[in-house]
Amino acid sequence: MTEEEALKTAEPIVRAIVDCIAKNKYELIYNFAEFSEGISPEVLSNVIDEFMSNAEITHIDKYGVQCMILNRSRPQLRAIIYSNGKGFYIEYDFSTNGELNDLTLQMKFLIDDKGGFRAYIEDCHVL
Repeated sequence: MTEEEALKTAEPIVRAIVDCIAKNKYELIYNFAEFSEGISPEVLSNVIDEFMSNAEITHIDKYGVQCMILNRSRPQLRAIIYSNGKGFYIEYDFSTNGELNDLTLQMKFLIDDKGGFRAYIEDCHVL
């Protein structure tokens, strides 16, 4: 699998999850991904709410909002392919009002028994 193929696989799922977060509909994330151990919709909501309060921002942009990425060496959505061939890791940098904020969604996509992928939310952290 190439990085381009991983991004093509992940993009619709990441889009749906980011849009759930932007709409404060965390419970709908289960329609698109599972949560890794130690994280849940409540934990994710608390992390994001605390970040927004500390950063004094009012919202997270929906996926696809035109984002100004100036002097930046990496894209907003990135994939890292696992060397064992069993999946890949995704990072997505959130934005607010079209400007990157310091919050990043981390996910993993693992190949399942049928050759498809299962998506897992790993973390949401401040860079």
